[in-house]
Amino acid sequence: MRSAFGIIIGKTVGLMIFLIVLAGLNIANALVQNIFIAHITAYLNSTLWLVVVFSILFLLADLFSIFSFPFNLIYPIFNALASLFVILFLSGLVTNLQDESLNAIFARMASLAFMFVPFIVLVVGYASIFFKKTEIEKPIEKEKKPGKGNIGEELEGLILDIIRKMRKGLNEEKPSTK
Repeated sequence: MRSAFGIIIGKTVGLMIFLIVLAGLNIANALVQNIFIAHITAYLNSTLWLVVVFSILFLLADLFSIFSFPFNLIYPIFNALASLFVILFLSGLVTNLQDESLNAIFARMASLAFMFVPFIVLVVGYASIFFKKTEIEKPIEKEKKPGKGNIGEELEGLILDIIRKMRKGLNEEKPSTK
């Protein structure tokens, strides 16, 4: 189970890493006179607000996703809105590359993405809420041993499989004396 504090720290660290990379690009742009770096840096500087907006929307979505059923119904909406901003950001980035053939192809893909991606994100988000809700409502079929989670059971199964294979290999290697 994720905590709200962990989500906030994780998203903040991600945004800080982006800002550090952007600062590095700005320094590289000042030191190396390259037109490609200049275009990318100018675009990232001009759309910094967009990155902050979709980062905040993804943060809100993750925060609402940890709540229980009636309160987590809003998180797919935040994810869908954030996906629109990500598509806007990426389409602007590709347009900024100034490659005419790539721009024409990506313009068509971006228009399709604007139509379908938010819908798909909403459907998948609400499906995950529904399946989590039905998973919680199911009675527990098997009593778990204290101190053992799924990893412990998998490790135990792996060790037993290795022992079985070793026994089988040793039994096959013994010469028959009959």
